[in-house]
Amino acid sequence: MLPQALEGGCATVWRDRLYVAGAVDTLGRPFVMQGPLTSDGLEAVIYRYTNPGFTYPSPACEAWNGYVHVVGEYAGPNAGVARFAVPEPPPINYIYEPIAPLSPALQRSGTRLAVWKGRLYIVGGLPDGAPEPDDRISMMTLEGPGFDGGVGSTTSLPEPLYHAGVAAHADTLYVVGGITVGSRASVHTWAAPINADGSLGAFGATRQLPRSSRTAAAIARDGFLYVVEGKGSTPFGVWAAPILAPGQLGEWRLMASYSPGRTGVWWLKAKAASSSWVGTRA
Repeated sequence: MLPQALEGGCATVWRDRLYVAGAVDTLGRPFVMQGPLTSDGLEAVIYRYTNPGFTYPSPACEAWNGYVHVVGEYAGPNAGVARFAVPEPPPINYIYEPIAPLSPALQRSGTRLAVWKGRLYIVGGLPDGAPEPDDRISMMTLEGPGFDGGVGSTTSLPEPLYHAGVAAHADTLYVVGGITVGSRASVHTWAAPINADGSLGAFGATRQLPRSSRTAAAIARDGFLYVVEGKGSTPFGVWAAPILAPGQLGEWRLMASYSPGRTGVWWLKAKAASSSWVGTRA
């Protein structure tokens, strides 16, 4: 269990250490929470303050090559992509470094991220002030420890989505569940091949979820695609489907149920710990 309730943050893992970004204390000061993950759970949680003003009301984050990369929400000085280094031992403070701005057309909340072979994918989201979600996927090429500064576009989603589960595995990008047009929960599971240049091929439908999930978190590990349901079903469940071949899933199986549902969940994997998920709001 986290030492305090969180809303609007995001979570990721780098080298068996959990990082929760985008959170603020009771005085509104932004901080990063981190702690090692072991087979017994989360241990020795440490809080470290970050740059004043670097708050992310609805961020998405993903770790890669010694950095946690954070995509901010909506217009403002932090709209875009930033990162902070995660050295060992932990520093006194984590310092955000802006990497790439996002144009107003690409600023949206409820996005999800995936990294595959040094490329970052920003999937879907709800544009600022828009009544419906977005179907666009943005792509950034990561070089060395950071970005090359370019934000491009690639194949769009088959349906507009935000708060979907996103995972990359074996040169394939999977997108599961989420909220689509009309605030409807999606039951679809989509898969697209990741080409050698990082672009996405055409999305195709694979085995859909047994029931709709308004928010979802996904991860692909050890030949399975796992999904944690957020709000949209009762009871809320953790599902797993075998990956039979790239883009092809076997039957979904319910692995566990939990309550209450949450509108933001993130699924994590550390070598020293079993798979686990972090909920941000009930």
